[in-house]
Amino acid sequence: MEKTTTSRPIRDLMPEGFTATISEKHGVDPSYVSRVVTQEQRSSYIWPSIEDLAVLTDKKAYAERIKFLEKRDKAKQALKQAQRRAAA
Repeated sequence: MEKTTTSRPIRDLMPEGFTATISEKHGVDPSYVSRVVTQEQRSSYIWPSIEDLAVLTDKKAYAERIKFLEKRDKAKQALKQAQRRAAA
């Protein structure tokens, strides 16, 4: 069963032309920007620029999405720890 969420993906919060804007600012390929946004790679060095645009577009929706991602990350981490304990 696939889990669903009501939070909007970060890509939905990006303004038109965001890949060009961020790629020019950081000197990276637009496809890299697109991949970081699509995969929501918060560890990327360009994430602060993505975050700034998302907040400008819809601060509340961005906060909801980050809350969802953090909760998901904690659940993944707990599952990994449980699997390690079970394997030991």
